Amino acid sequence: MPDHAPGDKDVRGSRMFNELDEVALATPVYVKDVGRELPAGARGTVVGIWQGRKAYEVEFSTPFECLVTVPSAGLAA
Repeated sequence: MPDHAPGDKDVRGSRMFNELDEVALATPVYVKDVGRELPAGARGTVVGIWQGRKAYEVEFSTPFECLVTVPSAGLAA
């Protein structure tokens, strides 16, 4: 069971998400491997949590399939 609601902030002000939470990009992200940009608002699923929730591995299926590491500030619930 999650220890917090998706998008809650920790004491440092970083957003907190759990694995399998659905998230949205707060800002566009260029995906070097495919040479395309994911637009702000693109929705994906958290599949990994890195460095004490400082960054998240997010899987996107639209507008194209990719796996991207995104800093917590770059995500919204």
